[in-house]
Amino acid sequence: MTPGTEDGRPDPDRRWRADAAARIMRWVLRMDPTPRPIRTYLLGALLLVSIIPLLVLTSISIWNLSRRGEDEARERLLDTAFYVASHIDDYIDQHMSAVVSLTTDLNLRERSPDDCERALRAHHGAFDGFITMLVANRDGDAVATSPVGLNKRGPVNVSDREYFRTPMHTQQTYVSDVFRGRGFGTDPIVALSAPVHDSSGGVVGVAEGSLNVNKLARITSRPGSRPDTHVLIVDRQDRVVFSEGARYAFLQPLADTSLMRRVHESPSPSFRHEEGRDLVAVHRTRTGWRVVASQPTSAVQREVSGSVARALTWLLVAVLISVALAHVTAYRVTRPLGLLVGSVQAVDAKGLTAPVTPRFRSAPIEVLELAESFDSMSTRLATSYRDLRQANRELEQGVAERTEELARTNRTLEEEIVRKNAAQATLVLRDRAIAAASDGVVIIDAIQPGTPAVYVNPGFERLTGYSSDEIYRG
Repeated sequence: MTPGTEDGRPDPDRRWRADAAARIMRWVLRMDPTPRPIRTYLLGALLLVSIIPLLVLTSISIWNLSRRGEDEARERLLDTAFYVASHIDDYIDQHMSAVVSLTTDLNLRERSPDDCERALRAHHGAFDGFITMLVANRDGDAVATSPVGLNKRGPVNVSDREYFRTPMHTQQTYVSDVFRGRGFGTDPIVALSAPVHDSSGGVVGVAEGSLNVNKLARITSRPGSRPDTHVLIVDRQDRVVFSEGARYAFLQPLADTSLMRRVHESPSPSFRHEEGRDLVAVHRTRTGWRVVASQPTSAVQREVSGSVARALTWLLVAVLISVALAHVTAYRVTRPLGLLVGSVQAVDAKGLTAPVTPRFRSAPIEVLELAESFDSMSTRLATSYRDLRQANRELEQGVAERTEELARTNRTLEEEIVRKNAAQATLVLRDRAIAAASDGVVIIDAIQPGTPAVYVNPGFERLTGYSSDEIYRG
């Protein structure tokens, strides 16, 4: 009968299931029918129940690791870029606050050179990120410097510097691009400047601090950072401010490189670069700098491979533990059955055996019930044997009595046969004697009506001339 739907039409799903079940049954019937110990079947079932879920879970875990490896790497790079950018902003803001604080102190004091020197030294000593600090008047002449004596070779004028002109014009603080110093040294610096006001609010000069760019290396050293992660910091003109591992030179222009073009064009803060060889994440500081954190994809793949190897190792450990537990469980369950089989084989011909239940107190309850049933069966078997033995004795006794009775009957029959044979022999002799006599002899039955003749000898036939038939008919 073809499986179908309620309206009588064939159901493809049900028919497919029926065909699949038939194929499975044919496959099962073709399996080796050789009997195997129950421990083998139980062990196989336990291993299937325990190992298949482990394999499925490990496969899902490996798939998730492969899928999430790059996502997690991107997240780490974004965190690194954000961490470095936020610390750069904090680093610049902290030192800019020192410059602004200096202008406030200068505004509250008389602006004599000695006062400027003392205020300048106090602020310079409090912030170790500054290489130099200075205060210039409205004409750009340095009236105070720190360290003291930077202008000992002659008057210093900074009126042509952007960090002087911009605050004087905008009356706002200013953060310059990175450059190499040329007045007080050649260190890579960032100039932080702010206007100095008089009591009436007019701009009378500029306070400036030269921030040490080399100390950015300390900022990029994030706890727990990975050795294969590279941090690159570029300014607003895409020039190198800092490159971890000296991959790029200081102030090297990168505007025309494929990396910076991708940084400007990518709509996402993280992307693949160099034909997928690197993962890149970008974060922008408040000053317009960009922090570019990158990591080779090969390192990500190695990390994923390591995670997969650890997952496979744990799978192997779990499989070994499952095999051990399955063996222990199968042994604990089947050993009582083996003992019970031995007890069954030890039953003697009389059906008597020692009770086995006490040996299975720690066995599973089903085995214990089976042992109790075996003891009950053994007791009933012993009772049945005793009853059968008694019945056999009674049957043997009855057979012996019947045999003796049959023997007596046989002896009586034999005696009767002997007597009958003797009488028959006597009758034969008598009949021969009568038949040979010359006298006529007729024997009649006086009991029957009409007293018919029952015997006529030949002598009577000769004497009377009647045949025996005529005489019998009367």
